[in-house]
Amino acid sequence: MRESVFTTHYYLREGKLLSTVWLRSVVKGYRFSKSQRKMIRRLDEEYDVQISTLNLTEEHEALYQEYLQVAQGERSDTIEGILGDVDGLIFHSMQIEIRDNGKLIGFSVFDCGANSIESIVGIYHPEYGDKSIGIYTMFLEVRYAIEQGFSFYYIGYFTPFFPAFDYKLRLGNLQFFNPDTEEWSPMEHISIDELWSQLHLNKLKEVQAFLGEKGLETNIIINVHYDTIILNELGDLYLEEPLCLDIRLDKNSSIGHLCYYSIRNRCLRLFWADFESKTGIPYSSSVESDDGLPIHTSLIRKTYFVADGQTPVDVFFDVYGE
Repeated sequence: MRESVFTTHYYLREGKLLSTVWLRSVVKGYRFSKSQRKMIRRLDEEYDVQISTLNLTEEHEALYQEYLQVAQGERSDTIEGILGDVDGLIFHSMQIEIRDNGKLIGFSVFDCGANSIESIVGIYHPEYGDKSIGIYTMFLEVRYAIEQGFSFYYIGYFTPFFPAFDYKLRLGNLQFFNPDTEEWSPMEHISIDELWSQLHLNKLKEVQAFLGEKGLETNIIINVHYDTIILNELGDLYLEEPLCLDIRLDKNSSIGHLCYYSIRNRCLRLFWADFESKTGIPYSSSVESDDGLPIHTSLIRKTYFVADGQTPVDVFFDVYGE
């Protein structure tokens, strides 16, 4: 994003915690399917395509503004918000333009590395939404990678249970990045239950059920500013995980217990915490939903470590015994 390079393993959307599954396609030996080749030939004949070094103009920005009317997910207000200062780019950026009798109806931007290309953004005019222009630019980028002898094509991520990015799964030779092993694996090896978002939710539901049997009412809440804590390396002081179990006996008090599942330590952790340590921090309203989890908008300070363990019994042994 802009001149920064970073990654994320979560996506907050409509009161749900989702996992970002990063994808790449192995270009060496890649072959488009019969239906894909047919689609590419049809669109090649129908539209004019030009591939060149990045050179964005007001025409591209105008098309991007049209695209924002139909785009799903959170989007930057401008192309510059995605790419940064296009006059001072530090990457080798290329663009694909698609024109219908001279009219710009779609374009994409991708970066070239030593042996890979990275898809950055794909745009199409809403009037051509039924023409699969976005899919077409993706296939054109892959074709360019094949013709230029690149090894990999990086297409960003998709998010299970949120279909906006499922179109990327139409590519062949797909691999996903496993953050636990830090290796790329074939897509057929992916396990939804092992995604970090699912681990957080399933583990906290176990604790919630355990405490419910003891007569305690608890809530699983979204810690909306988890990424701020991670980026600023403040995890020793504040909660850096995106979900936690609110165990406060007095909901009107800012002080009480919380439990969360630590991905790093692979265990449940129990803390005495201040839920309102820092308030008034802006956040994206797209996270909220009537049927999603409650959103906690303040920083949560971990004031006192209580216990950790693999199971609810391990964590709460000192409280309830066996």
